Amino acid sequence: EASFVDQSVLDASVGLNGRVAGWTTGIAASVATGWLDGESHFRSAYLEASASRPLGPGWELVGVGRVAQLDYLPDRFELLDVRRYVWGGALQRRATAAGIPSFGVAVLGGRDDVRRAGSPFSNDRYGARLFAAHALDARRALFGELAWLTSDFFGARGFLGLDRLDRQTVAAVGFEAREWPARGWRIAPQLRYTDNRSNVTLFRFDRFEASVFVRREF
Repeated sequence: EASFVDQSVLDASVGLNGRVAGWTTGIAASVATGWLDGESHFRSAYLEASASRPLGPGWELVGVGRVAQLDYLPDRFELLDVRRYVWGGALQRRATAAGIPSFGVAVLGGRDDVRRAGSPFSNDRYGARLFAAHALDARRALFGELAWLTSDFFGARGFLGLDRLDRQTVAAVGFEAREWPARGWRIAPQLRYTDNRSNVTLFRFDRFEASVFVRREF
């Protein structure tokens, strides 16, 4: 209920896709920076590789892997600095007219390795995700998702002697329009709800987010 906290994030990414032996492959890179109550809060960067392939009529198989580095500011937040490794795989129906998969199920996993000795924030994570979309016409679609994530920390001394375990549920709905506001552009407003349950009281929270994603494709 810390309503005074105001977080802002600026993110920039670039990607390249191509065809290799029947697979659609991609590489991407991103950098981001964030502010908390107007003061610098974090910096991050990641590299990502992905691949997808048709699998039967109307279905496709997708895999993705990402390695990221997170740096928190100021120095008193160094305990949160991690290298993050994430992987995922999905089986999904082919994209709607607006370019969004019409239905899919995904599994995911990963690991955070702390960068400061003695930090308790290393963890293993695993989860699943359901997602779907409905095309309104050739350029517009509604979409939604429901996801679950378990994060198992292994630094009990940092959490009052407890082996911290978080179980998170996320629900999101949104709308995406292609070729708007001009050719080559996409815009996607989105509402997201997160409920994080933890056996360490400090890390229990729920959060509503409203966001708008704008993307330029060449």
